[in-house]
Amino acid sequence: LVADDARASSMLLRIILQKKGHIVTEAEDGVQALELMQHEDFDLVFLGMQMPRLGVLEVARAFEPLGRKAPMLVALSAQAQPEDQKAAEEAGITAYITKPLQEEQLDKVIRIVSDRKVAGL
Repeated sequence: LVADDARASSMLLRIILQKKGHIVTEAEDGVQALELMQHEDFDLVFLGMQMPRLGVLEVARAFEPLGRKAPMLVALSAQAQPEDQKAAEEAGITAYITKPLQEEQLDKVIRIVSDRKVAGL
């Protein structure tokens, strides 16, 4: 699942993930992303740090897996601020990626999810 207020970042992320063979669902904002997360299973959820309505921190705090396996949440940010990274970590966000997006960063996050699946987590 991908939701970011920066449409160019969202499109680039979708294109890269699809090229790697992943199925990508896009949400317009954090509210729609949270609704989708409550009804569908996602391995990875990429969310903009400062989206209007609900950003990644608010989505992380509001999400309730309701008996399902929680997805790995990834914060997307144009600013690599230590306080943002700390807040993301405290909210349970697994990874923090700064923009501009770099394919190596995405590969690292995807490997973490793959390793979790293999380990049955």
